[in-house]
Amino acid sequence: MAKPFWEFRLHMRKPKAAAEGIAVEFNRVFNRGALREDVNNMEMVHSMLKSGAKKTQSLGDQEILLRHHYKVVVYHVRYGY
Repeated sequence: MAKPFWEFRLHMRKPKAAAEGIAVEFNRVFNRGALREDVNNMEMVHSMLKSGAKKTQSLGDQEILLRHHYKVVVYHVRYGY
């Protein structure tokens, strides 16, 4: 199975003071951790569904990234690029 490639871009204003620079770095690290958790969950769910161990997966409010991905895939399959 091919390993997926994930890219995330975080756009923020250039800090004007040292405190803003620290806040920017904190935000970057915080978001990176949250995204790693979400992506890891998506990969585990995909493996589980592919194996046939479970036929469906319910999505809650916490799985916003996965829900968006599903919506985009459905759109492109339905209407093309």
